[in-house]
Amino acid sequence: MQLLSHGLASVLIYRFLDVIFPKLFPPANTHWFLIAFIFGMVPDIDGLFAKDFSNHHKSPMHWPFLWLSLLIILFLIRHLLNKFLFSIILLFLILIIIHIGLDYVAARTAGIQLLFPFSKKEMSLFPLHKSFGHFKPNKMTRKELIKYLNNYIKNKPLFLFELFIILTGLLTWII
Repeated sequence: MQLLSHGLASVLIYRFLDVIFPKLFPPANTHWFLIAFIFGMVPDIDGLFAKDFSNHHKSPMHWPFLWLSLLIILFLIRHLLNKFLFSIILLFLILIIIHIGLDYVAARTAGIQLLFPFSKKEMSLFPLHKSFGHFKPNKMTRKELIKYLNNYIKNKPLFLFELFIILTGLLTWII
């Protein structure tokens, strides 16, 4: 999934959480949408340091076990935190976990190590095509970009799903 899609999916999730749990999360506004947008992209920081784009999900930033453990710890220590700090950390962890879930669903070149540290196997809902991700994310050539994007749009349901997320995320932010 692309960064923009992760960010806007996080805006949608934040808006949903704000409606369902209005006393837990700060009221939705442009400021909080921007924070949710940024939180939703945090795990992909690992792409800047990856040797190869097809391996960028192998860092701790994409390990579900780590983030779920932190979520459990947060609930265990919530009485030590004020409500605002608890809700911000909770929002951060929820959006990270959803990011990883979306990467599992929409992965094309890099799967998620769902069971790490117990297994290093990369998993995804659809078959991976790692050969399309053999490039340095911060040094991508035009030829690599075209090859990557051509492969990216081949899976029409995923492409349309991502387009839907982008459009509804933008509408949520604007309206």
